Amino acid sequence: NVTKIDNMAFENTGSFSVRLPNSVTTFGQAVFRGSGVIAATLSSGMTSIPTETFENCGSLRNVYIPDSITSIGNSAFTNCYSLSSITMSNNITSIGGSAFTNCYNLTSMNIPSGVTSINGYVFNSCTGLTSVTIPDAVTTIDEYAFQFCSGLTSVTIPANVTSIGYRAFERCKGLTKITLKSATPPLLSFEVFGSTNNCPIYVPRNSVSAYKSSTSWSTYKSRIYPSS
Repeated sequence: NVTKIDNMAFENTGSFSVRLPNSVTTFGQAVFRGSGVIAATLSSGMTSIPTETFENCGSLRNVYIPDSITSIGNSAFTNCYSLSSITMSNNITSIGGSAFTNCYNLTSMNIPSGVTSINGYVFNSCTGLTSVTIPDAVTTIDEYAFQFCSGLTSVTIPANVTSIGYRAFERCKGLTKITLKSATPPLLSFEVFGSTNNCPIYVPRNSVSAYKSSTSWSTYKSRIYPSS
């Protein structure tokens, strides 16, 4: 009959696995931060994973996220070095900044279709990430979002994206191609595609000139080609 778990309830505790009862509806911040939790099943009575819930949980391997969860807070899984995969339902509409920073063993990510913004640092330094699916609903990709994701080999940026933030894909050195779907060039900040192996950037065939003449895209105009 537990209904509430307060802030930092299990912070810095030893190795364990946990299954939260579905009666839990109130869940504080940083509940497992710095702990040795290995696996966690969250409550279907929860609607969010609060800020810093699993931050610095370097032993965490598996997390079950029920369909009731609609948001993931800032730094929720930062420095979860052992986390290799995570499945999220399409009910999730918000993933906070730095949510998965330094999750080195995360290999793939299907971002839920209801997410509209890729927040800052969200997958920064996920060096093991080899594939990511950015949903069509996304309109902005914020600063440093995928910086240092050196395992990525390709990325497709949907048509609704209107802006890409500072160094968002910088040092993704494994990239072999970047594909943009928008006929109108998104606004780029500084060094968005810096140190990305000089890979080709494919844009809609009828928009090649628009991209090459866009001020914010001028740095990359020699890399721009029409999509097949």
